[in-house]
Amino acid sequence: MSDKREDSWDYIEYLSMVSGEKKALAMTWWGAALGAFLIAMIAAVAGLTEKMPSGGAIAFVVLCIPAAIIAAYRAIAVGDEKEEILSKLRIRCLQYAADGILAECEKTAEEDALRAEDIMDVLRVGLSEEVLLTNQIEGVCFGGARFRRADVTLHKPSKNDTGYNRYGKENEKYYAWTVYKTVKKIREPLVVQSWEQRNLFFFDGAYEEFETEDMEFNGKFFCACDNGSEAFYVLTPPVMNDLTVVYEKEAHAGKPFVTFFFRKNELHVFVLRDTPHFDFDGDEEIDIKADIADMRSEFEEISGNSELLEACIQEEN
Repeated sequence: MSDKREDSWDYIEYLSMVSGEKKALAMTWWGAALGAFLIAMIAAVAGLTEKMPSGGAIAFVVLCIPAAIIAAYRAIAVGDEKEEILSKLRIRCLQYAADGILAECEKTAEEDALRAEDIMDVLRVGLSEEVLLTNQIEGVCFGGARFRRADVTLHKPSKNDTGYNRYGKENEKYYAWTVYKTVKKIREPLVVQSWEQRNLFFFDGAYEEFETEDMEFNGKFFCACDNGSEAFYVLTPPVMNDLTVVYEKEAHAGKPFVTFFFRKNELHVFVLRDTPHFDFDGDEEIDIKADIADMRSEFEEISGNSELLEACIQEEN
């Protein structure tokens, strides 16, 4: 391992290989623990039913139970080693994927993480939805825009005879949620949501609807804010143009389901995704090539949107 730089592809492949080896070893130890325990149980039953001399049965039990405990202990220890390696692998994959696309990228500290309550506030999700946030990262684009990002899975239960209590893949929606700092600070929340998104899901009319003077913009977006002067303070022609460009980019890719949410000095951008996200904090195995390719695609979108939204976004000094 000493000849592999930690930021190299060889090191990522090495971690992936060791993780697989640790997984196989842990399973072997668990098999040994189960085998020793079963032998002890069989011996105990044989001794009780006098199918085996009691002395021999006791000897098997005395030998096999400690062996099962030791094997289980080793399985747990190896499993912990595997998780430690997987954690390092996920971080290396994250950094490798961001290389050349983002100036900085790292996992978000727990105290700075986005919260489910935030998305309920942003999209006005009701209590009947379950919100899962994964893959929380933060960083800086090469243009200087700082961002925070999370993958969002929303479960909307469907109604059956016993009420709203059934969850399934057909009721899930997947979003990429990116938060940028804005040039202007707004006192009242402002929602700018594509009509495709509004007709698909969410938004219960918590804010007062309004229209801009741009009929073409109104044809693409539903707008709502409780303070009209605040809304128009933010929605200048350059900002409206930027929002339209991002929407049209997503629409061209077949995903016109976009929500922009201005709150205080933040711009929240929600874009619908077709499939569940790879969870680099989850339990699933890592397909390093496919997962890094997916991450790079997401990072390119973060960076690209930061450039397209330059009239809205504040760059670091």
